[in-house]
Amino acid sequence: MKKLLSSAVFLFAMIIFAGAQNLNVSGHITDDVTGDPIQNHHVLVSVLAGGMYQNYEFYTNDAGFYGSDSIPAASQGLVRAGTFDRIGEEHAQEAYFNPNNYSFVFDFDICNDSIPQGDCENWFNYETWNNIDFTFIGESMPPANAYFWDFGDGSTATGQMATHSYNMNDLVYVTLTTIAYNPATGDSCVATSTQEIWAGTGGGNCIADFDYTIDSVPTGAYVVQFTDLSIGNPTFWMWNFGDGDYSEEQNPEHTYYEQGTYYVCLTIFGDSMNNCYDTYCEEIVIGSGGGGDCQNWFWYDTWNFLTFDFYGESYPFPANDYVWDFGDGETGYGQVVNHTYDPGNGDVFLVTLTTYSYIPGTVDTCVATSMQEVWVGGQGNDCENWFWYESYGDFTYDFFGESFPFPADEYLWDFGDGNFASGQQVTHTFDPTLGDEFLVCLTTYSYNPVGDSCIAESCQEIFLSGQMGHELFGTVMVENAPVDFALVGLFGMDNTGAYIFDFTMTDEGTGAYFFEDVPDGDYYIWASLLPMSEYYFQYFPTYFGDALFWFDAVLITLGQPANPYDINLIPVESYGAGPGNITGTISFDNGKGPGDNVNIVLMDEGENALTYLLSNEEGLFEFEDIAYGTYKLKVEMPGVNSEIATVVLDQNNQTINVEFIVKGSSAFLSVSDLNMLTLHVGDIYPNPATNMANIDINMAENTDVQIHVFNQVGQEVYNMESSLIQGNQKLQFPVSDLVSGFYTIRISGQNGGTIMKKFIITK
Repeated sequence: MKKLLSSAVFLFAMIIFAGAQNLNVSGHITDDVTGDPIQNHHVLVSVLAGGMYQNYEFYTNDAGFYGSDSIPAASQGLVRAGTFDRIGEEHAQEAYFNPNNYSFVFDFDICNDSIPQGDCENWFNYETWNNIDFTFIGESMPPANAYFWDFGDGSTATGQMATHSYNMNDLVYVTLTTIAYNPATGDSCVATSTQEIWAGTGGGNCIADFDYTIDSVPTGAYVVQFTDLSIGNPTFWMWNFGDGDYSEEQNPEHTYYEQGTYYVCLTIFGDSMNNCYDTYCEEIVIGSGGGGDCQNWFWYDTWNFLTFDFYGESYPFPANDYVWDFGDGETGYGQVVNHTYDPGNGDVFLVTLTTYSYIPGTVDTCVATSMQEVWVGGQGNDCENWFWYESYGDFTYDFFGESFPFPADEYLWDFGDGNFASGQQVTHTFDPTLGDEFLVCLTTYSYNPVGDSCIAESCQEIFLSGQMGHELFGTVMVENAPVDFALVGLFGMDNTGAYIFDFTMTDEGTGAYFFEDVPDGDYYIWASLLPMSEYYFQYFPTYFGDALFWFDAVLITLGQPANPYDINLIPVESYGAGPGNITGTISFDNGKGPGDNVNIVLMDEGENALTYLLSNEEGLFEFEDIAYGTYKLKVEMPGVNSEIATVVLDQNNQTINVEFIVKGSSAFLSVSDLNMLTLHVGDIYPNPATNMANIDINMAENTDVQIHVFNQVGQEVYNMESSLIQGNQKLQFPVSDLVSGFYTIRISGQNGGTIMKKFIITK
C-alpha cells in the first residue's frame, strides 16, 4: 500500500490523478468594425503531434465564444486555430504546447458584414537593397479586395504585393489605391495613399548611415530615437520606419506600438549644387518578441547550492545565442553553463537568460528573456515529491512518482540495493537474498519557464514480506449498467495514523475494481469517469454511498470488509442555455500556487447539483452559455469544507467571476470579489471613442480597482488606479494619445474578479 505523511500531500495527489492532460483552447470571434460578437461562426482547431494532424471543429455561441478544455494532447506539439471571414480570407494563430503550457486563447477580429461607406484607409511598405529594384506591400483597413499601384514613372501594377525596377535617378511619387467591397450588402470603400521614393543607384560622395536607441514607455509602446550618421552633407532625409510611418526629420523620434522586427531605411540626398544620394537599411528588433513569437526558460542543477549548472531552452526553435547574467556581476555564454557563487555576496541572486534566434528561411531575429531567483547555501524553494508502488508478487514492484507544485523534468530512483533508475514510472525486482527491508528514495528535478527550479527528495521503506491486509472490490455503475472507463480511488487513515491512498482503473466491460492488502482503518472510496469514456462529463465523480460530496459519503471501517462496495454514479442534470457565464479561479493559500484539476460543482438556487468542471493548470474554470438566474458554486475536495458562492446572472451582469482560496481543510470564498460588489456595469461610451471613454458603474460598497487597456494584439497601452464608492458613478479614461483600432478594458478588483469590455478608437 501507499503511505503519505500529510493530508495536504494526499489531497494534491488526489487532485492530480482525478484529471487528464488535455489542451484548453478557446477564444472569441468579433466583428472588426463594430466589435460585436459573431455567432455560429466556424473555427477549426488542429493539433500536430507525433507527425500527425487531428482536427476539431467548433462553432461560436451567442457571445462569440468557442473552445474546449478537453482536447487530447501528447506531451508536446503544435496547436493551430483558424477561421475564414466573410470575404474568404483566412485568419489563423498557432503556438507550441509542452508540459508547462496546455492552455491557449486565440481571439479573432474579422470582417463580418458591411464595410462603412468612405470610412477606410490604406498604407504601404517597401523594401530595396539597391534603390533600383523595389518590392511594395500594401495594407488596408478593412481588408481590400483590389490593389492598384502607380509607380510614378508611368508604370502601374495590381495586387497586394508588387515589384518594380526603376531606370532613373530621381524622386518619384508612388500611389496605392485600394477598393474594399462586400458583395452581400453592396457597400464599397476606396482609399488612396502616396509616398515619396528616391529611385536610383545613388551618386556623389553621400553615404547614408544611422544609429538608434530604444526606450519602453508605461503604455507598453517603444520609443526609438534615430540619429543620422550620414557622410556627405546631405540636405534632405527620408525615413521609412517599416511600420507604415515616415519622417523627413534628420534625427526623428518614432514610437512603435507592437513588438517585432522592422526594416528601417534612410534615404539621403543633397541640393542641386551637391548632387548626392544614397540609401541605407537595417533591421531593428522592438521588444522581446523579435521576428516571431518565441520564448525561453532555464533550469539548474546543484549538489551543494554553491556551484550551479544552468541549462537553457528556447521555443519554437533552438536559439543561436544564449547570454547569461548570474546576478552577481558575472556573465556567461552558451546553452549549458556552470557558475560558482560566493556566499559572502548574499544568498539570493536573480539569474537572467537572454536568447537570440535567427529564424530559418528569413532575416528575422527573435529575442526572449526569462529570469529566476537562485538561492545560495540552501534549497530556498518550496516543492515536494512523493511516490507509491504496486506489487504483483515475485518481488517485482511498479513505482509511480509525482512532483508538486509542477511536474518534474527528471525522476531519479535509488532502490536501496545498489540499483538505480530514471523515469516517472519504473519497475524494479528486488533480490530477497539481500534482505527483507530496503529504503527506496526518489529525487526529482523540476524547472518551470515562469518559476524557480526545484529539487526534492522523499523516501519509503519497502518490506518484501509485504503488508497483509484486506481485499476490497466492487463495481462502478451508470444507470444500472457497468461503466466502460473509470478511475477509482481509495483514501483514508490506517490504524497507525498514516494516510493511505491508492488508485486503480475499472475493468473494461465489467466496471469492476479491486484493491488488495488494505490495512485496518477508516476509508472512503471514490470513482470518476475517464476522458475516454463515452459517458464522460455526463456523470459526477461519486463516493461510495452514492454521494456527490465527501461529507455525505459512507465511511468504511476495516476490520472485516463488507464486499462488494458498488458505486452508482450520479448523473449530471440539465440546465437552461443562455448568454450567462460564470468564471473563476482556485488558488492555495499556502504558497502552492493555482489549484489545477479541482472539482467545482454548479448548483441551482435550491443547491441541487447541475454539473461540474475541473479547473485547468492555472486554476481557472468557466461555466458558459447559462440562462439568467440564481446559481450556487462550491469546491469539492476530499476532506475540504467549502463555502458556497451565490451568483445572480441577469442582463446587466452576464459574466460573473468567483474566487476560491483553499487553506488547510477549508475553501474560502473571496467576499471582496469585484463582481460580487457590482450591481450594474454599463457599456463603454461613446463607442467608437475619440478623446475620452466613459463607463457607468453602480457599486454595492466601496472598493479600489485597477484599470488596464489593451490593444488588439494584447499589449497594455494604458493603466490607472481608481477608488470606487458605493452608488452610481462614472469612470473616465483618456484615449486621445492612442491610435485608431480595437481595444479591451479590464477592471480588476483589489481581491480578485475582473470586468472586461471592448471598444473602438477612431481619429
